[in-house]
Amino acid sequence: DLVTALSLPGCVGVWALHHNLSDGPNSQKMIIDMNADDGDIVPIAEDKTYPYHGYLLITTEDSTMVLTTGEELQEITDQVKGFNTRTRTILVSNILGHEALVQVCSDEIRLLGSAENIYHTYKPERKLKIVSASVSDPYVLVCLSK
Repeated sequence: DLVTALSLPGCVGVWALHHNLSDGPNSQKMIIDMNADDGDIVPIAEDKTYPYHGYLLITTEDSTMVLTTGEELQEITDQVKGFNTRTRTILVSNILGHEALVQVCSDEIRLLGSAENIYHTYKPERKLKIVSASVSDPYVLVCLSK
């Protein structure tokens, strides 16, 4: 059966993200060569970005769930240390030519090298909250409110 629509109660945002081959617990070292007549599985260079999405983030009003893609979606929320999963994600995106990820929540922005490595965290002043955000690589624009 082909599923083209799925109801996700409580979901307020969904994002698909690329990752580098060395990132993540389900890193893909092989891909199916769609140009080959027999659909051979071929290795790809270690320094290339996996050409398909590697992570799926689903956010609700009070938390964020992280899944890896592959033959099946697998939840890895408890296994990742880089993403903030204890709060709602306002925006998450690949940035810097897919070399990094940026996650924007109401109280912080995280620049991640992967789901495991935090490069930098920015927290606005105590009285300010991030209410919306947009990415135009390499820039991140946020709207703050008291």
